[in-house]
Amino acid sequence: MLEFVKFLRFQEENQTTSNFTFKGLWSNLNFSITEDDIATARQEMWGNFAEEVEL
Repeated sequence: MLEFVKFLRFQEENQTTSNFTFKGLWSNLNFSITEDDIATARQEMWGNFAEEVEL
């Protein structure tokens, strides 16, 4: 039992927080997305939203 408690304490003391970003995850893919790209994608997806909904 004491060994298990020591193990848990060791894990807690050596635990690192996960600070990752999607940019970091995709850094090897060699592409970039600009704010204009995002705005264009949003407009394409949501631009006609009110027109497509029938009440």
